[in-house]
Amino acid sequence: MTMTIQMKFKVLLNEFLTISKPYITTEVLEEIKSEYYYQIGSKRKISGIKDLEGLIKLLEKYTIISYDNIKPLYFISSYVKPNLLIRLEKYESDYNQAILSKHFCQSYNMYKNNNDQGQETFDQMRLPNSLKESSYKSVLSETAEQFSKASYDQELKLKQIVLLKINEQLGHSWKNICRLLGLKECEINEIENKNLSIKEQSYQALRICILQNNSDWKINLLHALEKGRRKDIRENVEKILLNNKI
Repeated sequence: MTMTIQMKFKVLLNEFLTISKPYITTEVLEEIKSEYYYQIGSKRKISGIKDLEGLIKLLEKYTIISYDNIKPLYFISSYVKPNLLIRLEKYESDYNQAILSKHFCQSYNMYKNNNDQGQETFDQMRLPNSLKESSYKSVLSETAEQFSKASYDQELKLKQIVLLKINEQLGHSWKNICRLLGLKECEINEIENKNLSIKEQSYQALRICILQNNSDWKINLLHALEKGRRKDIRENVEKILLNNKI
């Protein structure tokens, strides 16, 4: 039977707890608890946590940790001697693959159909026979650099388009969505303390979350909007991503 991503998440948590428990002393537990005090917002609940398992359950209850956000596990793993990064990275790889399959299967099928009709890929292009090996390597190097820069510029432009579109609709939801994107409470407080309109606050926060995030930003954004109950914005973002496929 194929495991769902939620099942894999439960397996990951069980393995993580089994390996980590011996290394989480009372002192270490207090340090970890202090990291999530503001997100939980309840001194009574924080003080009631007596072990790592209790903390993980509370973080799950507040959706600080979930099948689509395992950042706290990376933080906790820094206190554990055995290297847990391989397990965490493997889970994230499986998760990202599952989400990409769900959200971009239509785009993938369009790409596949085009290739089936005879379009050449970059690797399939042939250079003239007269091109010497040194020139060949030089051309490949220059082409790769140009391709990389063009891709970066396109990605940056796409981020800006998405940022402006979201900012038009987000309003007071910006804090919740940006928390789901990993923005820290101190950063949110800093933006709130500025004499800015809601739209300006939203723009600054989204800029940090989107423009400065170069890995998996599309997937993270779609899930933050889904989890933050802004399906209306998520659908608009999906349309933009499909129409501006890089």
